[in-house]
Amino acid sequence: MAYKIYIVEDEPPILRGIIKKITSSGLEFIVCGSAYNGQDALVEIERLKPDVVLTDIRMPVMDGLDLIKEIRYRYPDKLCVILSGYQEFDYARQAVKLGVEDYLIKPVSVETLNSVLNKLIVKLEKTIQGKGFSILSSVLKYELPGSRLMDLGFEGFYMIQMLVGFPLSNNPEDRNYMEEIRNFWAVKDIYSWIKQTGLFKESEYWIINGKYPNEKLLVFAAGREKTFSWTDIERHILSGTSGNIYITAVKSGIVTEAEFERFAEEAENMRKRAIDAARLGCNHVLTLLDSPKREFLHLLTVYSPEEQKLSMFIKNDQYRLLWKEIRLLINSWEEASIPCRILEDNLRFIARLVAKKNNDIEDTERLVQGILCRSGSMEVVRSEFIAAMQEICRKKEEASGKDSYEQVADKVLCYINEKYMQKISLRDIAGEFQLTESYLCKIFKKYKKESPMDYLAKYRIEKAKELLLAYPDMMQKDIAELVGFSDQFYFSRVFKEIVRMNPTEFRASQFK
Repeated sequence: MAYKIYIVEDEPPILRGIIKKITSSGLEFIVCGSAYNGQDALVEIERLKPDVVLTDIRMPVMDGLDLIKEIRYRYPDKLCVILSGYQEFDYARQAVKLGVEDYLIKPVSVETLNSVLNKLIVKLEKTIQGKGFSILSSVLKYELPGSRLMDLGFEGFYMIQMLVGFPLSNNPEDRNYMEEIRNFWAVKDIYSWIKQTGLFKESEYWIINGKYPNEKLLVFAAGREKTFSWTDIERHILSGTSGNIYITAVKSGIVTEAEFERFAEEAENMRKRAIDAARLGCNHVLTLLDSPKREFLHLLTVYSPEEQKLSMFIKNDQYRLLWKEIRLLINSWEEASIPCRILEDNLRFIARLVAKKNNDIEDTERLVQGILCRSGSMEVVRSEFIAAMQEICRKKEEASGKDSYEQVADKVLCYINEKYMQKISLRDIAGEFQLTESYLCKIFKKYKKESPMDYLAKYRIEKAKELLLAYPDMMQKDIAELVGFSDQFYFSRVFKEIVRMNPTEFRASQFK
């Protein structure tokens, strides 16, 4: 984008010299017109709308000071520069009080003129950047008509909608998640990165905050002389993501002047497209014209076979079957790679079914979104969601005076006592009782005061102590295998941690 400069000078040789110097400077200025007095200049300035007016002071009809006063009154955003002789310094000082950007002393050298022009470019870029941000923000909020974008002087715009993490339908109370989002934007610092690349001038790109903290709209100016490529921008946007910080981006084609009235609508369509396309833990960039996938087959509905099955399990307190069915459903959604919005609707649907049974429906919306915001994979969603539903059911059992979870803890203990000789893991135990590993530990610790695996280790060591005493000649390797340890050295280490002496020392101390 070239900036327009208008020159007012009543001496033709000086006027021609300045025009020649500006034209040959190689800077981003074009001389859009000139006049010999202030009165004629005012008429032309209204028509040509220059960014800068460079004017002499002493001229016939209307001098430079009166011209600047009129410009300040009519066009306060115009930048003015004074051109004066040494004998006119007092006039120049008055002009500075009127808010001119600089003043040049005749004869003007190329170096001095270029220095002033470069300063003007810096100010113009910041002015246009700020003006552009204000107009774009107002247009996107439907506070201004899209036609006002023409005031910025660009042929069109490109846009890219960024959605970080899970699409928010309300602001979650998870402070850690919101802090993570803020840190991501701070580290990413797209604004500074674009500036450093040199792809765009400061006055040619804008970053507009979205409806929620994890949304931003990037807007880039388009022009005939500019070839636009998304490649570098996409690469930077998608870099440095992990866990629950992942990116869904939607890019537009060029929005030309003929389409400015639809600018806000186009931006909102991009936002909706990003929300519809977001997949948990998946980074991707797509265009607005990409056909969205139909996902209705994966949406849970009232009276559907899935709903009837879940409702039956809940009604009959068949929780083991309920947790198993929820796992199967989430696994099927993972295989189908359903979008985040469908996943959220489905989990809310299930949560409402469970909460309704237990008269605890108030916080399910926030609970589900909190889980989804913190999760970067379906595995985490599955674990946290089932644990949350189990907690709702546990509270109901406690409120009714029927603590079935203490019974679960007893059953887990009996299971360990029975299976301790086999190779069993926390996952094996959790799977046996249709609980998540984290929730199993929570229940067991509440009633048994230690984790299942700590209890298993101690129980195995107690059995090993019995064997060491009952069979003085039995090798420690064989005893380790009999109580479920596949490695003799690991057995010895665990034995010493619990008994405070190794197996040999323990056996010797009992036969003294």
